[in-house]
Order: sequence, then C-alpha cells, then structure tokens
Amino acid sequence: MIGRRTFVGGGGFSLIAAPLIIRAQQLSKVRRIGCLLPFRGTADEELASINVMVEGLRGLGWVEGRNLEIEYRSAENRPERYDQLAHELVALNVDLIVAITTNAVTAAKTATGSIPIVMLSGYDPVKFGLVVSLGRPGGNVTGVAFPTIDWGKWLELVGESLSGATRVAVIGNPSNRLYADYVAQNEAAAKVLGLRLQMLPVARAEQFDEAFVAIKREKADALVVGPDSLYTSRMQEISDRASTSRLP
Repeated sequence: MIGRRTFVGGGGFSLIAAPLIIRAQQLSKVRRIGCLLPFRGTADEELASINVMVEGLRGLGWVEGRNLEIEYRSAENRPERYDQLAHELVALNVDLIVAITTNAVTAAKTATGSIPIVMLSGYDPVKFGLVVSLGRPGGNVTGVAFPTIDWGKWLELVGESLSGATRVAVIGNPSNRLYADYVAQNEAAAKVLGLRLQMLPVARAEQFDEAFVAIKREKADALVVGPDSLYTSRMQEISDRASTSRLP
C-alpha cells in the first residue's frame, strides 16, 4: 500500500519539510510521467486538467524538457486500446501514470501493481475495484473520482423535463467497461419510472447514422447520451443530429 504522504513526498513531485539540498538533488533527476488519454492528440488538445497538471508541476520545479518527460498515449476514442497502451507505459518504466476515465485507470492497474496511478476522473472507484475504500484506498491508485453513479437519475430528468415522455433512446458504448452497469441501471430505473427504453450500442463514430435512424423509427421522445469519451468528443455532432430530428 502506498500512503498519500509517502506518495507525495517519496515520489519527488512535492516534498514535505525536506531540506533544500535534498529537494535540489531530487529536482536534478529526470522523472517520467505516462499519460493515458481518451482522445486523439497531445496534451494541448486534451482535457484542460492535463494542462493544469503540467503547470502545477512547473510551479514545483518540474519542467518538461528539463527534468521531466511526459509520455502521451491516446486511445483515440477506442477503450479496447487502453490495455495495450498501459503496458507500453509500464515497459517504458515511467515513475507515474496519470489516467483519465475509469477504463484507462483499470487498464493501468491491471498492467502494474507498483507504479503509482493518479486518476483524474473516474466513476465509483470502489464499485469497479480500483480502490478498497475512499478513505483507505490501498494499492497504487489515488486521485479524483465520482464516488457514486446513479444513471437512472438521468431518466428521471427526462420525465421531469418532458411531460408525457414515455419512450427514451439511450446511447451507450459496449466496448466501455462501464457498459454492463450502465445498461442494468437504466433498465431498472425505466421499470420504476414506467418508461419504454431503447438501448442503442454505439462503439464507433460511423454507427451514429444507424442509431439515429433507429431512434426515428421507434419515435423516441428523448435521447440520453451515456458516459464515454467517443460521445464527449462528438457532442456537438450528436447535439446537431438531435436538433435536426427535433429530439430533446
């Protein structure tokens, strides 16, 4: 188990009450961070949290190109690639892995039990086996996450926003590790709320055409878009399609 104080102090990124000479020695050593990202491109095109991290490290004396190297690996909106990319970072012997999304963190944890992993965003890490508990996470994973998920709440919002809505289309990515739980929660909530659910698996961008044809055929009253980097990166396209179809 790696404690938070041990991780922060021993990892060399921010020292607590350490003599200046020790800090200077540690800052002279080149550290390597591996970043597992959901989208295509480098950090400048990624989520703002990566840039905030880089700026924060610079403020602590860790400057990319001087005493810090960052290895970027992008899944390019294909969650099935995370396992391969995580093993690539482990093979590079990085000092730390920063991962965005539950899929990326899970792949990193599977690839290594010793390299510290910082989760920048994720869903219910206890439920998905990433940490033992929020108070005492254990293992090599720490970071920021949503402690609980209630996807059924999204269906409640449909009912509250659209009086008389009975048919709801729900898009989800079957290649996402969260998919089974996502489907189960939506189906359970739909029964309680008396809604007719149309689950639409969309794992690739080219499947949006087929999904919206199916939505129109079933005459859905509203659309719920599931949590997935593919959808986040194409939210404007999804919104435009929904608007054209007059679909809330």
